[in-house]
Amino acid sequence: MDNISVFFQKDRLTQDEIVFLRNHLKAEADFSNYGEIFIKHGILDNIGVDLLLKKANENQLKLISSKTLPIKYEMYPILVFLMVKNYPEHYRLIFEFIRDFDLNVKRNIVRDNLFTGKYLYFLCKLMKNDPQFVAELISASKIDDDTLKIIISSTEPEVLFRISNLKHLLIKNVNIIRGILNNPYTPDESVIALKQLLVDINEESIELEKDAVTENQDKKDEEEKPKTFIDKIDKEIEESLSQKISKMSTPEKIKLALKGNKSARMALIKDPNKQISTSVLDNPKITEDEISFIAKNKSTPEHIMREIVRNNTWINNYNILRDIMFNPKTPIDITMAQLGKMSVSDLEKLSKSKDIPSALKNQAQRMFIVKTVKK
Repeated sequence: MDNISVFFQKDRLTQDEIVFLRNHLKAEADFSNYGEIFIKHGILDNIGVDLLLKKANENQLKLISSKTLPIKYEMYPILVFLMVKNYPEHYRLIFEFIRDFDLNVKRNIVRDNLFTGKYLYFLCKLMKNDPQFVAELISASKIDDDTLKIIISSTEPEVLFRISNLKHLLIKNVNIIRGILNNPYTPDESVIALKQLLVDINEESIELEKDAVTENQDKKDEEEKPKTFIDKIDKEIEESLSQKISKMSTPEKIKLALKGNKSARMALIKDPNKQISTSVLDNPKITEDEISFIAKNKSTPEHIMREIVRNNTWINNYNILRDIMFNPKTPIDITMAQLGKMSVSDLEKLSKSKDIPSALKNQAQRMFIVKTVKK
């Protein structure tokens, strides 16, 4: 550390010297005799020196993370760094400290040269569900295979959407693409795009292999067709999802039901826990086509049918209403109450159906007769 003792004698430092001193904070060394240098040149304040010398106790860390102590705005990045370096076991407090920062502070933290290597990866693990933080990582070109491997486990759809658009990076690592696809929080539009990216990569690989085959070699068996390849990807996603859900707690399943993609929604709508399956219907990304599929499915539980009927938007969609009415498992009180909304042609079909309850069938026949007679 003798190479920084010379700064005791200096009254002012150049920008390069300040950068030099700041970078020294990454060193695994004894700073006990050098705290004054960092204070003298405005690199640290007293709080920072306590963090540097590992003198801060848990209560002090709590005060720092709650922003109760007076801290200069420009000190935030370096204090975060010192907490990450010297107090990683208090990751929850560090997360709380960073979480509520405004965009400018998060930007300053991400772009600070102190955050490279293991310190950057630690931050990524903490902040992988923060869209602002990830956006700044992308903007600062601090996204690589190692950071991507961390971020692809995010449970925030917006984060996954952002990294799904980094095709120039993803195309270099198929395993990362598969990792994003196997994440049930990946938005549906990203799933579609990434599947196509895998198809493109696969087809390009096939072409390269074909080019390598000489005329004297026997031709290989026919390569995988795009449709078969997509089916293979879908099966992999389904198996991965099933494994993940089986290990989830009820709160985790509810969170996934509320924020997950179509694959997650279709899996969790079948969950025997009513709180979980009902939460799927509150997912803002659920489509009317999905509701239609659920409404016509004979295995859809009664409580889900009742929730669909309570939603004015869905029940006023005639396709959904029709699927409900022709589903033999729909509770009779629902179908009887909605029968008057059916078209004449559908009343006739209901009156002739062999699947629906006889009471509904007979009532549909009576209503059909009344409506056709009136005409």
